[in-house]
Amino acid sequence: MSLDDGAVADLFDRMADAGIPPARFARIWLHTHPGVSVEPSGIDEETFHRVFGGCDWAVMAILGRTGKTSARLRFNTGPRAAVEIPTRVDWSDWPAFAADGLDAHTADWEHEYETLVDVAAPPAESARRDPFADLFFTRPLGVPHASF
Repeated sequence: MSLDDGAVADLFDRMADAGIPPARFARIWLHTHPGVSVEPSGIDEETFHRVFGGCDWAVMAILGRTGKTSARLRFNTGPRAAVEIPTRVDWSDWPAFAADGLDAHTADWEHEYETLVDVAAPPAESARRDPFADLFFTRPLGVPHASF
């Protein structure tokens, strides 16, 4: 998966025209993975760096098809760090959302997928490694600084 640079530029233009600075809309990337894994792919890592690397902080969050989640907060200023953050899906609105049937929603989702998603070939194995793994450290929340 990669973000279309033209679509990203259009979003930035629309937000700038509305007087909304990038710090208010371009820090959090929430996306889905079609399978069970919620681990970021090499393309995810490259896209996160390319699109959000200029932000002083940014979040990449992934929701898998089975409901598993992952999220990482990356600080790009100061000592720079990346920290996994706990996530979960709040299903409390699901009964109301699904009450009138999912057919209309499914048709909307299928149309959006067909018009906005281009399926690309998988990346070469060498592209799957996080190119920034040596620059950042990760420690789980709740682990004291001195223990790692």
